[in-house]
Amino acid sequence: METYNNRFKLSSITWPIIIQSFLNQLMGNINVLMLGHLSDKAVGAVGVANQIIGMLGITYTVISMGTIIIVTQYLGAEKPKQAKDVAQMSVCIGIILGLMFSIILLVFGGNLLKFMNLPKDMLPYGTEYIRIVGGISFLQAGIIIFSSILRSYGHTKLPMYVAVFMNIIIIIGNYLFLFKPFGIPVLGVKGVGISTAIGSLIGLAIVGISTYRELKVGFTLKYLRQFDIRIFKLILKVGGPAAGEYIFYSLSQIIVTYIVTYLGTVAINTRIYLQNITSFVNIISFSIGQGTQIIMGYMKGAGKVQDMHRTCIKSLKIAALSNFALAVVFYIFSKQLIGIYTTDTTILHMGKNILLVDMFLEIGRAFNHTVGSALRGTGDVRYPVIISICSMWGISVLLSFVLGVNLQLGLIGIWIASGLDEWFRGIILLRRWYSKKWLKINIL
Repeated sequence: METYNNRFKLSSITWPIIIQSFLNQLMGNINVLMLGHLSDKAVGAVGVANQIIGMLGITYTVISMGTIIIVTQYLGAEKPKQAKDVAQMSVCIGIILGLMFSIILLVFGGNLLKFMNLPKDMLPYGTEYIRIVGGISFLQAGIIIFSSILRSYGHTKLPMYVAVFMNIIIIIGNYLFLFKPFGIPVLGVKGVGISTAIGSLIGLAIVGISTYRELKVGFTLKYLRQFDIRIFKLILKVGGPAAGEYIFYSLSQIIVTYIVTYLGTVAINTRIYLQNITSFVNIISFSIGQGTQIIMGYMKGAGKVQDMHRTCIKSLKIAALSNFALAVVFYIFSKQLIGIYTTDTTILHMGKNILLVDMFLEIGRAFNHTVGSALRGTGDVRYPVIISICSMWGISVLLSFVLGVNLQLGLIGIWIASGLDEWFRGIILLRRWYSKKWLKINIL
């Protein structure tokens, strides 16, 4: 087995994750651009539908986060058999959950959009999309779980290659179904959903086969019959709290989206456009956080305690600097960036002001991406989620309503509330890291 010094270095672990994250965000933006050619209402409907799909799908994070933390610590402790058992169990759990959520979204997707207060003129677009893309949620589950397993073993390049191939397929499919080349009928939102389904199916096949060839881990009924309840409980014990931040963040964003719907269609579309734009700002910090978590798990298992603090602080500095620098650049070129999506002068003006506030927000986000991930990698999984629940709901959601609606600051007020939430959580988590209480936590 390679030592952590060459396989689990921050640079070698992180750069493929950065590229994969960039491609994922790029794909989301390309979908918005292509749908914008069809209708602004389609853009808003798909944006809200994706939040619901993401909310249910975030449950896969419980499995993937638990898998990464446990597997890396087992590998660091030189216990490869136990690591493989955990990886195998996570595949079985993920696929079963995926099938359950696919049925829920296929049957009740339209009702969930109504619950989200989606305007009636957007509802047909959203319903059509959520039934197709939500219906293949089990494919996304498989991709997420297999990719997490590969990353746990230091194989971060393979998921990146899969992301590249999937994006190419989806872009080609979207072009065929939206721009009617060769006389192909325009399928609109349905076409985007079909392209996503085809790309996901091929992506799952590639990443699943790659995982089996590299690690001999896959979905088998034989292993399912030998279900190990002890491993299942361990994954949930670690993955549940570890994924809690993502789950409660998604829940809070659904409520914030509900608040935004009261501000009108222009506000809904502006938020979607800006979320797509700002998602590129924190790609590096998010990827550094993912890489840091993997490295922390391995170092904790290997007993490399002295290197852990140095790696965490280094990650934080790089992430904060990159987030701030990119946020400044995006503010300077706000007109050009927002202009990619729309020529509406109201959205252009509102968006520029919001991107100014976003410069403040992104630094706090870097703290959460890196320090929060570092704590989870060590096995300190409960403290971050407790802080997240209190902050997201007590600051982000509450102040979004107060500032955005009551004080009539609109989207700017909502962005300020998000910034205060990110900074509060970031500072508290950094204090937790310096306390070194995570040294006493043992999950294995």
